[in-house]
Amino acid sequence: SSVVPSGADCATWPAPTAPEAPVRFSGVTGSLVAPHEVDEVAEEPADPRLERAVKAIDAGEWEVARAAYREVLAQNPHDADARAGVALVGVLERTAQGIAPATPTTVDEYLAAADYAVAGGDFSLAFDLGITAVQMASGEDRNSARDRVVEYFTIAGDHPDVPKARTRLASALF
Repeated sequence: SSVVPSGADCATWPAPTAPEAPVRFSGVTGSLVAPHEVDEVAEEPADPRLERAVKAIDAGEWEVARAAYREVLAQNPHDADARAGVALVGVLERTAQGIAPATPTTVDEYLAAADYAVAGGDFSLAFDLGITAVQMASGEDRNSARDRVVEYFTIAGDHPDVPKARTRLASALF
């Protein structure tokens, strides 16, 4: 099951280079198998709560999606898809009715621009913008900015920029 809504823009994702190329999103791994290699694949039944969440995201029903992901987390607090899903719903909700700031100058504008970068799949840019917001902020605003960047890490899962960005965030905080 994926937390990515069916209407997500996947045009910029790289095509698999081998019949079985690893696929990673939000800590979930799998393989793409060429159709001629598939005899009978017994698929694990999808969690209907995750399916409900993805359908709600597609419909812009943020609270329904968030509630479905939280149901999963109530049963399994370590479910990577559900944790990423809750964070992703927040990003999509914040970006649903606006335009990213072209030239951010405030902490809130940097975080808004970072949200749009996450929504567009540009995690490297999102991390840069979010960490800049942390560096600019103080007090509770700094804690909120840090929490937002940590949400981006959750959404990004195994993205190769996460470890370096985590180190940069730690440096920005201390």
